[in-house]
Amino acid sequence: MCSKDMKDQVIEKMQLTNSLYRALEREQLMLYYQPQVSMESNTIVGVEGLLRWYIPDKGMISPAVFIPLAEQTGMINPIGEWVLENACRQCKTWKDKGIHALRMAAS
Repeated sequence: MCSKDMKDQVIEKMQLTNSLYRALEREQLMLYYQPQVSMESNTIVGVEGLLRWYIPDKGMISPAVFIPLAEQTGMINPIGEWVLENACRQCKTWKDKGIHALRMAAS
């Protein structure tokens, strides 16, 4: 037997999966950059790109929720390409503004 909670969880997962397929075209994915600071020089030596998903009527969706969904549905590759493209674009913007020699990592 399925409980109401089990049914609700299945419905929620289906809705998130359907939304994930449209997240790129709806521009709901975003990258936040967390600075990496050198303890020796107390300067920023790099950044870590953090992928986030915002759905207007649901708010922020945890990467712990949407990354496994992306892997299960095959969306991880297009999302990974989007992350790489946008991170490179941001790196170029920083370089054009005179910010050089930053390492970039993703998680």
